Amino acid sequence: MDSIQQDIRENTFRPVYLLYGPEAFLKRSYKNRLKQALTQGDTTNFHAYEGKGISFDEIRDLADTMPFFAEHRMILLENTGLLKSASEQWSEWIATIPETTTVLFVEDEVDKRSKLYKAVVKHGLCEECARQSADQLRSWCVRYLGHEGKRISRSAVDTDMAKAILKFFDTWDPEHALENEALAKSYEEVTGTANLVFRVNGEFSQDDVEIKRAWNQYQKKENTDGIRMQCLVTGQEDEILPIHAAIKGVRDAQSSGAALVSFNAPAFCSYGHEQNFNAPVGKYAATAYTATLNYLLADRDNVQMIGDTTVVCWADGADPAYQKFSMAALFGNTPE
Repeated sequence: MDSIQQDIRENTFRPVYLLYGPEAFLKRSYKNRLKQALTQGDTTNFHAYEGKGISFDEIRDLADTMPFFAEHRMILLENTGLLKSASEQWSEWIATIPETTTVLFVEDEVDKRSKLYKAVVKHGLCEECARQSADQLRSWCVRYLGHEGKRISRSAVDTDMAKAILKFFDTWDPEHALENEALAKSYEEVTGTANLVFRVNGEFSQDDVEIKRAWNQYQKKENTDGIRMQCLVTGQEDEILPIHAAIKGVRDAQSSGAALVSFNAPAFCSYGHEQNFNAPVGKYAATAYTATLNYLLADRDNVQMIGDTTVVCWADGADPAYQKFSMAALFGNTPE
């Protein structure tokens, strides 16, 4: 894939690319990278076709059309089967694609003996996305996180739980998510504000010892650029977060959420401090309280309003019957 990366870096694109093979994640990843590089986020000159029965004349005429106020026009042809049984006109056309147009084929299988495949090899670039081994996935994961300035221990990646999660992301295709009947029923919730967790063989990923250890190590990693002060919550020295995550579900707050701790005007600041450094809360405590409140507020059965005050109720490890009874006793809710 280095050739595609180089084309993107140098902003010099070939008239045609082919991504093929069973590795869905790699195909999707490089498809999206090419799309972003060619269109710069403007889909005016982006055209996607999927499945068999695509009109050759329509694609040819579209390719010959100058892009609208842009340097490139991109045509995506996905799962067309053309690389296995295309007519000769397709292979002859490859050599005539204008320099202002880039065509991307994305296929599961190809026939390397076909004239179209040979034409793409001659005039463009073919990249096989083969299924990755467990070792390759581990190396890729560690390398990718390293590029993002993050670290994760290899021991965590080696656990069965972590392998299963990596396998999920390897085959997960959001574009076809609604084809899953189980997911289709709650698609809006899942893609909205829902929190997702992984469970493998009856065990949750957050309970995996090695994953927890790696996550805690990451959370404790010091940011060399961060400001360390005494946390008002824990009393321990910690990196202070200048802005805390928004809390959603609070009455009269914006739909995007509200800040529980904020200093949005100079009059509220003291001793030259800015933002939340006026009331320093460490990274650990800030992450914990925002995540916990957002989780509790998302469960509307245990959220009540008293005037303009939002009240959240919970009981650690309590049976649901006790929680319903408490809500009924305190707020008059009728237990189901």
